[in-house]
Amino acid sequence: MEWLLFDVEGTIGSLAFVRAELFPYARRAMPGFLRQHAGSPEVHAIVERLAEEIRMDPSNVDAVAATLQRWIDEDRKHTDLKELQGMIWEEGFRKGAFRGHLYPDVVPFWNRARSRGLRLAIYSSGSVLAQQLLLKFSVEGDVSSLIERNYDTRVGSKSDVGSYRRIVEDVSVPPSEALFYSDTVSELDAALSAGMRTCRLLRPGVQPTEHRHHEITDFTSELA
Repeated sequence: MEWLLFDVEGTIGSLAFVRAELFPYARRAMPGFLRQHAGSPEVHAIVERLAEEIRMDPSNVDAVAATLQRWIDEDRKHTDLKELQGMIWEEGFRKGAFRGHLYPDVVPFWNRARSRGLRLAIYSSGSVLAQQLLLKFSVEGDVSSLIERNYDTRVGSKSDVGSYRRIVEDVSVPPSEALFYSDTVSELDAALSAGMRTCRLLRPGVQPTEHRHHEITDFTSELA
C-alpha cells in the first residue's frame, strides 16, 4: 500500500464544525462577498457561469447570492459554490473567526503513516482551497505540509467510480495500492468498485448502517 486518501467531513474533522460553523459563515457572508469582489476576474467568471446555469442576470448579485444561500442550505455539491465558499472561508480563517477542526487522533496517525513511507491525499466535496485552509489554520496548527495531494469535485462526484480511477491514475499506483477512508458508504462503495481498499469511520454523529467495508471509530489503532 502506497497512498492513503481521506474524506474530510465526518472522517478527519467533525460534521458539526462544517455544518454549524463553516456553512453558516459562508451563508451570511455570501451577498457582501459577491458585491465586494465583483471586480475580481475569478469571482466574476464564477458568477457569470452560475447566472447562466440558473438563467439569471449576472448583474443581479443579490439574486445570485440568494440562490447560493439556498444551495448551502441544501448542502449542494456544486463545484462553483464550493469554490466561492472556500474564498469566503479564507477570509474567515485569516481573520481568526474559526480554526479548522481535526480529531485529535488524525495528526498522530498521519505522522505514523508518513514515517512508514505512506503518502497522504485528501478527496473532499469542499474545494482544494477549503481543504488547504482547514489544515493550515487547524486546531493542531499548520499541518498542511503532511498532505501531498488534494482533490475536489473537479475530478468528479465522490459517488462516481470514475473519480477514484482518475485519482489513482494521477498518483500513478494500481488501485489496490490506495486506501480510502470515509464515513459515507456510497463513496466507499465507489472506491471499492474502482479497486481501492476502503475503511469506514464511525465518528460521533455518523449513523451506523450495514455495509461491506472495514470499520473503525478512530485512527488510534491504525498502524499502531
